[in-house]
Amino acid sequence: MPRYVEHNIKAIIIAFHHIHNEEDIIMRTRQFSTSLSVALPSEHLEQIKQITDKQQISMAEWVRDAVAMALSKNTENSSDA
Repeated sequence: MPRYVEHNIKAIIIAFHHIHNEEDIIMRTRQFSTSLSVALPSEHLEQIKQITDKQQISMAEWVRDAVAMALSKNTENSSDA
């Protein structure tokens, strides 16, 4: 393998690890003020798990996004009344 190709591969790997580590740091330092336990029907939980696996996000992130969307929609509906 030519030396410049080997150098470029190493640079890409280093950049990937740097980006990955920054994302890990952001995820670990992100704090939320309150936790909430919610009982869900097993069908809903399975659907959420399938969606989050496909999107490669945490179930918690998906639920936070769903709550934000519902609250936004509720706010819009309240202002229309």
